[in-house]
Amino acid sequence: MIKVEHIYKIFGEKPQEAIRLVKEGKSKEEIKRTKNINKTLSRLIIYIFLILISIVIAWPFIWMVTNAVKTSKEIWTFPPIFWPAIPQWQNFPVAWFGAPFTRYFFNSFPVFFYFLKTLFCLTKWADAKFWNSRPNNFNSWFN
Repeated sequence: MIKVEHIYKIFGEKPQEAIRLVKEGKSKEEIKRTKNINKTLSRLIIYIFLILISIVIAWPFIWMVTNAVKTSKEIWTFPPIFWPAIPQWQNFPVAWFGAPFTRYFFNSFPVFFYFLKTLFCLTKWADAKFWNSRPNNFNSWFN
């Protein structure tokens, strides 16, 4: 006969399923196998759910990449097509040289720098405010 301690070792804190199986006369190995099947099925359901959520999240990016190699006519056709008949790879250099991306980069660099500096100072302020750790001098704010 299976002891209660074995049931708790196999099924943890809530062994209702194991107790039911013991009452039905199942062996310890059958109870472990049932637990493994339940665990495998629950993981399978979780993985399927995560894969579906990942597809939903990634779909706009996939659609954006496929639209980048389509012509304007192919983008606006109904019903939409997923991949163009002839990918227009020249869209990338046309877009790259059609806009001043170097200028955009250098314009956004100071904004990024001040954002990072502000974030760092706010983090240090929160540390000083909530954990009562005072900086020794002004330079320690930037270390």
